[in-house]
Amino acid sequence: MKFAKHLRRLRIQKKISQKELSKYIGVPQTTLSDLENDKYEPSLSVAKKIAKYFGKKIDELT
Repeated sequence: MKFAKHLRRLRIQKKISQKELSKYIGVPQTTLSDLENDKYEPSLSVAKKIAKYFGKKIDELT
């Protein structure tokens, strides 16, 4: 499963909005939307923050 699908699935399971998650990881909501829509892959620092938020390792998101 691609990063985008994992991210969206985890965010929905945790019942958090894109806006809330984007504030936590320090990116604009539009960037998070682009990540979920597979427009591009996250930088390593953003991927680490996302993994930390969800209690996952980066490789579990790819």
